[in-house]
Amino acid sequence: MLNTKSSYLNIFELIKRIHYLGFFLLITSCTSSEQKNIGTPLVESDLPKYDYSIDTIGVSILWTAYKFTNKTSVYGTFNEINLNRKKVFGPIENILRHLKLSIPTASVDSKNEIRDFKLRTYFFKVFNTPVISGTILKAKEGEGNVRITMNNISRIVPFTYSLQNENIKLFTHINLQHWDGDKAIKTLNGECYKIDKGPDGVSKLWPEMDIIITLPVSIKLQKKK
Repeated sequence: MLNTKSSYLNIFELIKRIHYLGFFLLITSCTSSEQKNIGTPLVESDLPKYDYSIDTIGVSILWTAYKFTNKTSVYGTFNEINLNRKKVFGPIENILRHLKLSIPTASVDSKNEIRDFKLRTYFFKVFNTPVISGTILKAKEGEGNVRITMNNISRIVPFTYSLQNENIKLFTHINLQHWDGDKAIKTLNGECYKIDKGPDGVSKLWPEMDIIITLPVSIKLQKKK
């Protein structure tokens, strides 16, 4: 009887050891499999690359000017924008570099006919700027420089840019005093002084402006070399 019981115990211990061994092999094999499934990290050369081309149809400019002591925003655009750029494909930096824009100021549009008349007559005419011109000098990694000419004065201004959906967006901030714009601002403010005042009763125009240029682009996959 004792020998039989001892045999059963030995067999039971053996089965337990086999079970633990199998469990251990299962765990280690899962771990090994997970490590293998990590795969080879992607390198930049493996990622798809694209070329872009500016579509001149749909180019737009949104300008934001500021009035009153509390800097109330006034929005507007220009209905005519001319681009001097051939339709060529390439990286964003390449198609932006040396891009030239010319904007006839008579096409100013603030969605207010009375204001637009005053802008053309008492600002841009006094500002001696029938056309605003700009040339992008540099563009790299989301930043660049553009030369803007107004009032027969050229200034280099920094800008940032990003690709949003199928548009390149350029953002910049300017101060019209850098183009000797004080006289034109004062003349325009004189026309608005009596009828356009802020909550504190003060009529004021600020020289700063924010500008967003939207350039629609066509996109195609680069051919593998």
